Order: sequence, then C-alpha cells, then structure tokens
Amino acid sequence: MTPQEAAVVLGKCAAYDNRRPDPATTAAWAEALDPNLTLADALAIVRDHYAESRDWIMPADINHRSRDIRRQRIKNALDNQTLTPDGLGDEPHLEIAWKKALMQGLGDGLDLDAASSAAWRAIGRTPPPELETHHHDIRPQLRKA
Repeated sequence: MTPQEAAVVLGKCAAYDNRRPDPATTAAWAEALDPNLTLADALAIVRDHYAESRDWIMPADINHRSRDIRRQRIKNALDNQTLTPDGLGDEPHLEIAWKKALMQGLGDGLDLDAASSAAWRAIGRTPPPELETHHHDIRPQLRKA
C-alpha cells in the first residue's frame, strides 16, 4: 500500500478513534500493510471493525482480515476447483504466472471472467482462438487440473 493510501486509511481510523497520525505513522503503516491490500478493502475493514469493536485497529488486524476476504473471494469464484488454463501446458512457467495473476485478480474482487482476462494480459498472451469465442463464459478456457 502506498503512503498516500495508508494516509487515507489512517484518516478513516482517526474519524472513529481520534488518533493523530503523523508522517512517520503513515510511513510505518504503508510499510506494514499487505501489498495486496486494496484501498477499498482497507476502508471497508476499518468500517466493519469499528462497527463491532472499540479497540484500536492496527495494520496486523487489517492484514489478517484482508487475507480472510481474499481467500473467501478466491474460494467462491473457483467453486473449490483447481483450475488450469488451456494452451499453456507446455509452458509451465507461464501457467504458474497465469494462475498467480488469476488468484491476484480474484483476491482483488474481480469476477472470474475479468480475473482470467487480466491473467492472460499479465503473461502477455491472449487465450487460444477456440477459447476467445467463449469470452462471455470463462470456464471453457479452464480445465480441471
């Protein structure tokens, strides 16, 4: 998370708990917050925390909740399946990169179709031609591993 985003998160915290973050605090939070954490998720986590607790929230609390949210998003999107992209079987390094990018997108809150498109872009490829015809349904371009 960037220092600018951390400042926004701390500002939201301050609205609830009257803390007075300074530049050093902002820099420390930026360093401690998970790099996969989105600003939208961080703000929602702060809101939800203070809706149910009087305790001060800290970066570890946000990171823990963020990881839970990301895991649940991935689980929900994949329906507990292990999926592998067609067309990359002979290039395991690209297959691994594609899976990593897919999980990143799903964790960020993208739906399966958008996450798959982002994964193909991340590896600098487009889906094989027979898969592009199914752009409205991502599942044809994935096979069970």
